[in-house]
Amino acid sequence: MPSFACELRIKGQLSSEWVEWFAGFELIELASGDTLLRSLLSDQAALHGILMRIQVLNLDLLALHISEMSLESEVDSVK
Repeated sequence: MPSFACELRIKGQLSSEWVEWFAGFELIELASGDTLLRSLLSDQAALHGILMRIQVLNLDLLALHISEMSLESEVDSVK
């Protein structure tokens, strides 16, 4: 099953208590004070699910980036 890399930038820093709400996502605290959620998603339904969760939790979504590349490939291209 094809997957795609997904990065969502959330306003503010999410504490470790949020990890269970975003299982499967890496939570990265940015110097700007925002949080980056990173994961590989299996399909569009998974993306819609995480967007719905962000809405239900009343979090501010600042940016969404989707790539057909794996997360590892993106990291390698930055080096």
